[in-house]
Parts: sequence; C-alpha cells; structure tokens
Amino acid sequence: MDAQSTAEPLKVCPRCAVASRTDSDRCPNCGREYRRRLWRWWFAIPIVALAFAGGYFGLSELVYDDDEPSGLTAEEAQALPDAGPPSDLEAVVDGEKPVDTRDQSEGGIDLQCRYYAIVDSEDTVWEACYLGGRLEVSRAFELE
Repeated sequence: MDAQSTAEPLKVCPRCAVASRTDSDRCPNCGREYRRRLWRWWFAIPIVALAFAGGYFGLSELVYDDDEPSGLTAEEAQALPDAGPPSDLEAVVDGEKPVDTRDQSEGGIDLQCRYYAIVDSEDTVWEACYLGGRLEVSRAFELE
C-alpha cells in the first residue's frame, strides 16, 4: 500500500455518493462541497416550536377554559317560577346548556326534564321537569 494514498482522507460526497481520497473541500466528481449544509434546516426549528406552542396553548384555552363555571348557582335555580312554562326556565338559565335532558311522551303525557349542574356545590344537580308545559318538579339533588 502507498503511504501517500493513506495520508489523504477518504471522503464520501453527500450529493453523488462517490468516495474519493482527497484533501480538497469539493467532490472531484460533481464539484459540490463535502460538508453538509445544516443551515437549511435552521428555519424549521422556530416554525415547529411556534406551531407546537400555538397548538398546546390554543388547545388548553379550549379545553381548560375555567374563567366562568358552567351551570347554575343555587340562587338562580331557586328563582325558577313555580308553575311557569319552559320559556321561564330558559330566561333563568340564560343560555346555559343542561348536563342531561330527558323527554318522554306516552299516552298524551309530555314529560320534559332538564338537569343543570349547580356550581355552588360539587356533585349537585338541579332538576326541572315539565308536564304538559307546566313546571311540576323543581329540586336539587346530589349525584351518587
């Protein structure tokens, strides 16, 4: 073996994959530089970081939005009129969605029950049931 041939390092071109023993900074086959350019990927790091942060904090705002608890206070639930129509219930709950709804119609009897979470006490639900368009049951009860 030649001492001269082992003195020059073996370099593999990242572009054309030709292996050459040379001290040159460029490939003798294609003329490109041997070193890889990583600067092309540096622009992707801030973009990925911003996308991750935006996704994480955007999702946490949607999922963990605890600015105002959803449900009724005990005071609002007790303000329901005793024999009013369901529209009176809608005025009191002010657009709050019920946690559960049960509608039953059998033999001309139309029973509609709405269950709203009570935010003042944990595991308590307010039940408002209408029979034939009139409030029949309006009470709080604890979930088991």
